[in-house]
Amino acid sequence: MTYEDVMIPYSNWVGDWSGYWGNYSWQPLNGGHRALGDCRAVLDRLRTMAKGRGFEFSEGGL
Repeated sequence: MTYEDVMIPYSNWVGDWSGYWGNYSWQPLNGGHRALGDCRAVLDRLRTMAKGRGFEFSEGGL
């Protein structure tokens, strides 16, 4: 099994550079730090990034 932390690619996608940290600032996912809310927040962020690249997903598709 492999997995990826969505915070890193999402932060890079948003592009809010932190000169202090020398990296992109992490963005809030607003999932409430509960399993279901966090999963829904991740799906929302993935959909947002995909839409920015010209892809669309239906609710039944994911």
